[in-house]
Amino acid sequence: SAFCSQNIKFSTRLHPLLSICNAELTAILFAINLFISSQLNEDNQNRSIIICSDSLSSLQTLQNNFSPNPIAAEIRNLILKNKSKLNVQFIWVPSHVGIAGNEEADRLAKEALTSAHPSVNQIPIPDYKAYSKKKILESWNSEWHNLQNNKLREIKPENKPWNPPYVINRKDQVCLIRLRIGHTNTTHVHLMKRENPPICVPCGCQITVKHILNECQNYSNVRTSLNLSSTLLSCLRDNDISPPLEFLRRTQIKI
Repeated sequence: SAFCSQNIKFSTRLHPLLSICNAELTAILFAINLFISSQLNEDNQNRSIIICSDSLSSLQTLQNNFSPNPIAAEIRNLILKNKSKLNVQFIWVPSHVGIAGNEEADRLAKEALTSAHPSVNQIPIPDYKAYSKKKILESWNSEWHNLQNNKLREIKPENKPWNPPYVINRKDQVCLIRLRIGHTNTTHVHLMKRENPPICVPCGCQITVKHILNECQNYSNVRTSLNLSSTLLSCLRDNDISPPLEFLRRTQIKI
């Protein structure tokens, strides 16, 4: 975090968990506090300060009086407390266009990164939440990538939500979901009946979703006519779900 004026240059390292918006707001708070401590004690004259920032999000947060952001609230309270002696105006400036003051502030902020320890350890709760969510997702993704012998993992390598298939009816949605999780009437009804797993007579192997869609010789002609992919990952992908659904309609397999 850094700011500068004609006579003042200030920079400090902030806690790495702070969001970019809150880091910018912290710099604004430092600037106002420093101006107050260096100017308002000299006389009782009204002073004006213009703060230029390239962070539109921080300025919009300040402008919103209903924002729950604690740093923005502290800035607004500070300005309100000193309104009789201090007039603060904010100006947004574009970044990376060669504005001397803005470039100098960026340089000072980069230099502050080399400091051994952050000088500010107060972190707003939303930033803690964002960090916690990020770490939880990273842990979840790592566990998902290392998962073995899982039907869903085989067709869903990334731990991301599928696009909802709104273009199909409810019945087809149910069929698609059952294919993706690998549990269908044809492949798992034996569990309800307490029987042995079903065996494909022509192929001599257990009937699974993968066998039905990709391997069974009974349906090779249908697969060829639909140009159905030879892998479950491609067959049940997000961008084209019509081939496997048409395959089910033609073969009349119970899903």
